[in-house]
Amino acid sequence: MFSMFTVTGQVLKTFVQPGRLDKETGESSESSIKVQIMGEMPVQGGESRLDLITLTVENQKTYDELKGKRVRVPLGFFAPQKGNIVYFIPKGARPETCDEENSTDSKAVVGVAVDGQEAVIGNQGAAGKVQSHFAAPSKA
Repeated sequence: MFSMFTVTGQVLKTFVQPGRLDKETGESSESSIKVQIMGEMPVQGGESRLDLITLTVENQKTYDELKGKRVRVPLGFFAPQKGNIVYFIPKGARPETCDEENSTDSKAVVGVAVDGQEAVIGNQGAAGKVQSHFAAPSKA
């Protein structure tokens, strides 16, 4: 799958999140399969912090086999309301294993644009704003 943004990090855990029960209708939604991926997020001042992102996936077995390994997956996101960002892995996307040396965004949880421009997008900060960083690739 070709995606503008990717998540790169270590697969820590997979789990099934039970569906929710609608109190008014009594109907329950379907359970969903989740994966938690840990990576580094750049912060102001040049340092980084660890960041855990939880994403819904189609197949738990695929990610169970990758526990403890560094992976890269396509990422989509949208803001359904102010101050709330929803991240998702597009349907049909498959994880790609990567190692530290060959990772193009080893210091980012979210990041590489397909046109060669590097992009790092963080979770919302204390002020409710999304932290972001865009940089052109260096010319060798």
